[in-house]
Amino acid sequence: MGEEEKLEQQEEKIVMGGKADQIVNCQRCGKEIKVQDGHSFETEDGKEVYVCNDCIAQINQALEEETKNPNIFGALLLGLIAGIVCGLVWYFVVTMSNTEYAILTILMGWFIGSAVCKGAGNKKGMRLQIIAALLTAITLVLSELFIGLNFIASDPEVNMTISQLFLGSIFTGDIFNLLWEVIKNAGPIGLLIWGFGLFWAYSIPRPTKI
Repeated sequence: MGEEEKLEQQEEKIVMGGKADQIVNCQRCGKEIKVQDGHSFETEDGKEVYVCNDCIAQINQALEEETKNPNIFGALLLGLIAGIVCGLVWYFVVTMSNTEYAILTILMGWFIGSAVCKGAGNKKGMRLQIIAALLTAITLVLSELFIGLNFIASDPEVNMTISQLFLGSIFTGDIFNLLWEVIKNAGPIGLLIWGFGLFWAYSIPRPTKI
């Protein structure tokens, strides 16, 4: 090993050692700490910030509380109410414009996901992510089912209302076949649009990470 390489390694160690003893301020509470006594994080703009041990403990405790003992019943109830509201909006928009808008599915996912979190007691977690995504999927499929029944009922030769068609499909056992037809008829573009809503619904209750 040459002398220049040895000097470069020694210089690197000195710089690292000097940085370890460098005094910085905790990004959260402002307390002065040594670099070696804190936790470093890199921001989105590439800036390095430091957080003291006390603040890290508080953050970890808050993150643990965020996912602890969620109110599942409340999440289901408020999420269901949000799903009904979103389903009605989706139904009227699509039947009036004959167009499916991706932005509406995103808003639907956000609204249902937020309602699930709120109903759970402002909690987050994997269970709530699954609930939000399932409620959004059910809302989309049922809304599309009623949209299809609306077009069938609008046929002058079909002397039945939407509710009669829906109840009739339940009593005859055709409801599952109709739901499957709805999913198939959505096509790749329709399923992609639905995917936006499912993604947001699943993302909203995602636990916070530092």
